[in-house]
Amino acid sequence: MTTITVYRVRVYDAQSDNRTFAPRWWRKEGAPTDLEFIEESGTEIDDMDLVPGQPYMPEGYIPPGHQ
Repeated sequence: MTTITVYRVRVYDAQSDNRTFAPRWWRKEGAPTDLEFIEESGTEIDDMDLVPGQPYMPEGYIPPGHQ
């Protein structure tokens, strides 16, 4: 088991012309550069919780302790 750090992020929403929380949590490595990482949300998870081959978690999955 390998642990990694994931973060809640904000992305630009063209419909509202605002930044809004994304439905996924991301790790910094391999993420697009336009994401705004919420540093204080950083939490360690098992790397098996990521979508296979991607730097993010499944949509709607919230890490334990962040309900």
